[in-house]
Amino acid sequence: MKVTVRVPLRTKPEGNGREHWRAVAKRRKAEHLAVGLMLARYAPALRMYDEPLVCTMTRISAGKLDSDNLQSALKGVRDAVAKSLGVDDGGDVVEWRYKQDKAQRGTYWVAIEIETGRTEDDLTDTKSNMTANDASTQK
Repeated sequence: MKVTVRVPLRTKPEGNGREHWRAVAKRRKAEHLAVGLMLARYAPALRMYDEPLVCTMTRISAGKLDSDNLQSALKGVRDAVAKSLGVDDGGDVVEWRYKQDKAQRGTYWVAIEIETGRTEDDLTDTKSNMTANDASTQK
């Protein structure tokens, strides 16, 4: 199963930033809210089975960042994805990947792609088997 969402966020690297802590907290809260809303629909299906997940976060912006600043810029998004999935972002359940793409000036997005080892057909077969088993036990 594969889920892809695009969240309209402008991310900033925090490693070299000189922002006030309240501004950082406000931005992180907005990131958590936006990502949480976008993933709320899909998170239960992704965690239905205890399988490892692969989460690829792609920062889409006019500017390019080096690898450590890219991870720093997407830290709030990573925390929000982990919270939505109900996992620890430092654990072994999710493999985290980072990418970035160029866009026009003034365009900011974060694309989040989460994959499991199962396909949609596997999920449909399992659900139909569960329904058939429920019907046979009720007889």
